[in-house]
Amino acid sequence: MKSELLDVLLKLEEEEILENVMANKNKLLVERNGKDANRLDAVIPADVVNGLHVFAGRVDLYL
Repeated sequence: MKSELLDVLLKLEEEEILENVMANKNKLLVERNGKDANRLDAVIPADVVNGLHVFAGRVDLYL
């Protein structure tokens, strides 16, 4: 999962939404939640380019 998240971050950098992805990759943390086996917890470092301060997102789960 960590490599998938890093791939998405690199694509966002290509689109000039994020910057310094590789410099911050060691701060990317992904681990299974200790209480809920169906949950992953992630810390995603996002150095957003200057001027981009509003973000909306959507996660589509395919179960």
